[in-house]
Amino acid sequence: MTRPRYHVADPLDQILCHMRGLDEWTHKAYRNLYVTSEGAPELAQLRELEAGGFVYQSQSPGFIPKESRCFRCTDLGKARAQSAHIRAKPKLTRGQKRYRDWLAEDSSRTFAEFLGIKPKRREREYLGSYLDESIFY
Repeated sequence: MTRPRYHVADPLDQILCHMRGLDEWTHKAYRNLYVTSEGAPELAQLRELEAGGFVYQSQSPGFIPKESRCFRCTDLGKARAQSAHIRAKPKLTRGQKRYRDWLAEDSSRTFAEFLGIKPKRREREYLGSYLDESIFY
Protein backbone atom coordinates (compact mmCIF):
# COMPACT_ATOMS: atom_id res chain seq x y z
CA MET A 1 0.00 0.00 0.00
CA THR A 2 1.38 3.38 -0.92
CA ARG A 3 1.26 6.29 1.47
CA PRO A 4 -0.99 9.20 0.55
CA ARG A 5 1.04 12.19 -0.53
CA TYR A 6 0.96 15.03 1.93
CA HIS A 7 1.48 18.36 0.27
CA VAL A 8 2.31 21.75 1.74
CA ALA A 9 2.79 24.15 -1.16
CA ASP A 10 5.11 26.77 0.32
CA PRO A 11 8.70 25.52 0.86
CA LEU A 12 9.04 27.73 3.95
CA ASP A 13 5.91 26.17 5.43
CA GLN A 14 7.32 22.72 4.60
CA ILE A 15 10.38 23.51 6.71
CA LEU A 16 8.24 24.77 9.59
CA CYS A 17 5.98 21.69 9.49
CA HIS A 18 9.02 19.42 9.40
CA MET A 19 10.61 21.33 12.27
CA ARG A 20 7.45 20.84 14.36
CA GLY A 21 7.01 17.18 13.34
CA LEU A 22 3.70 17.70 11.55
CA ASP A 23 2.77 15.34 8.72
CA GLU A 24 -0.29 13.50 7.37
CA TRP A 25 -0.53 11.26 10.45
CA THR A 26 0.79 13.55 13.18
CA HIS A 27 -1.52 16.44 13.96
CA LYS A 28 0.07 17.49 17.23
CA ALA A 29 3.56 18.99 17.18
CA TYR A 30 6.05 16.92 19.12
CA ARG A 31 9.35 18.65 18.38
CA ASN A 32 10.81 22.09 17.80
CA LEU A 33 14.24 21.70 16.23
CA TYR A 34 15.80 21.86 12.78
CA VAL A 35 19.45 20.88 12.42
CA THR A 36 21.44 21.75 9.32
CA SER A 37 25.04 22.44 8.39
CA GLU A 38 26.82 25.35 6.79
CA GLY A 39 26.34 25.29 3.02
CA ALA A 40 23.15 23.19 3.12
CA PRO A 41 20.51 24.25 0.56
CA GLU A 42 17.81 24.85 3.18
CA LEU A 43 20.01 27.19 5.22
CA ALA A 44 19.01 30.15 3.00
CA GLN A 45 15.33 29.39 3.62
CA LEU A 46 15.95 29.13 7.35
CA ARG A 47 17.71 32.51 7.28
CA GLU A 48 14.67 33.93 5.46
CA LEU A 49 12.38 32.51 8.17
CA GLU A 50 14.72 33.93 10.82
CA ALA A 51 14.52 37.40 9.24
CA GLY A 52 10.71 37.14 9.31
CA GLY A 53 10.70 36.26 13.01
CA PHE A 54 9.41 32.70 12.54
CA VAL A 55 12.55 30.89 13.78
CA TYR A 56 15.66 31.72 15.76
CA GLN A 57 19.07 30.12 15.84
CA SER A 58 19.72 28.29 19.08
CA GLN A 59 22.63 26.59 20.79
CA SER A 60 23.26 23.03 19.62
CA PRO A 61 22.24 20.28 22.06
CA GLY A 62 25.14 18.19 23.36
CA PHE A 63 24.49 15.24 21.03
CA ILE A 64 24.78 17.39 17.88
CA PRO A 65 28.18 18.41 16.44
CA LYS A 66 29.12 21.99 17.35
CA GLU A 67 29.56 23.03 13.70
CA SER A 68 25.87 22.26 13.00
CA ARG A 69 23.28 25.04 12.93
CA CYS A 70 20.17 24.53 15.05
CA PHE A 71 16.96 26.47 14.63
CA ARG A 72 13.81 26.55 16.75
CA CYS A 73 10.35 28.02 16.08
CA THR A 74 9.10 31.17 17.72
CA ASP A 75 5.44 31.40 18.73
CA LEU A 76 4.76 33.07 15.38
CA GLY A 77 6.47 30.19 13.56
CA LYS A 78 4.50 27.61 15.55
CA ALA A 79 1.24 29.31 14.57
CA ARG A 80 2.27 29.46 10.89
CA ALA A 81 3.25 25.76 10.87
CA GLN A 82 -0.06 24.75 12.46
CA SER A 83 -1.99 26.89 9.97
CA ALA A 84 -0.12 25.39 6.99
CA HIS A 85 -0.68 21.90 8.39
CA ILE A 86 -4.43 22.44 8.70
CA ARG A 87 -4.68 23.71 5.10
CA ALA A 88 -2.74 20.79 3.65
CA LYS A 89 -4.71 17.73 2.63
CA PRO A 90 -3.25 14.43 1.51
CA LYS A 91 -3.48 13.72 -2.21
CA LEU A 92 -5.69 10.69 -2.73
CA THR A 93 -5.40 8.12 -5.48
CA ARG A 94 -8.39 7.37 -7.71
CA GLY A 95 -9.12 4.20 -5.71
CA GLN A 96 -8.94 6.02 -2.39
CA LYS A 97 -11.39 8.66 -3.68
CA ARG A 98 -13.85 5.99 -4.85
CA TYR A 99 -13.61 4.19 -1.50
CA ARG A 100 -14.35 7.43 0.36
CA ASP A 101 -17.27 8.09 -1.99
CA TRP A 102 -18.63 4.62 -1.18
CA LEU A 103 -18.28 5.27 2.56
CA ALA A 104 -20.04 8.63 2.19
CA GLU A 105 -22.91 6.99 0.28
CA ASP A 106 -23.77 4.95 3.40
CA SER A 107 -25.91 2.41 1.57
CA SER A 108 -26.37 -1.32 1.93
CA ARG A 109 -24.45 -2.01 -1.28
CA THR A 110 -21.10 -3.76 -1.09
CA PHE A 111 -18.04 -1.98 -2.40
CA ALA A 112 -17.99 -4.33 -5.42
CA GLU A 113 -21.60 -3.45 -6.21
CA PHE A 114 -20.79 0.24 -5.86
CA LEU A 115 -17.99 -0.23 -8.42
CA GLY A 116 -20.29 -2.15 -10.75
CA ILE A 117 -18.35 -5.40 -10.52
CA LYS A 118 -20.47 -8.46 -11.20
CA PRO A 119 -19.86 -11.42 -8.88
CA LYS A 120 -18.35 -14.60 -10.29
CA ARG A 121 -20.65 -17.49 -11.18
CA ARG A 122 -19.86 -19.45 -8.02
CA GLU A 123 -20.69 -16.40 -5.90
CA ARG A 124 -23.97 -15.88 -7.78
CA GLU A 125 -24.97 -19.52 -7.15
CA TYR A 126 -24.11 -19.23 -3.45
CA LEU A 127 -25.77 -15.85 -2.96
CA GLY A 128 -28.72 -16.63 -5.19
CA SER A 129 -30.56 -18.44 -2.44
CA TYR A 130 -30.12 -15.47 -0.09
CA LEU A 131 -30.42 -12.47 -2.35
CA ASP A 132 -32.53 -11.39 -5.27
CA GLU A 133 -30.61 -12.30 -8.45
CA SER A 134 -31.76 -9.07 -10.13
CA ILE A 135 -29.24 -6.94 -8.22
CA PHE A 136 -26.37 -8.69 -10.02
CA TYR A 137 -27.55 -7.80 -13.54
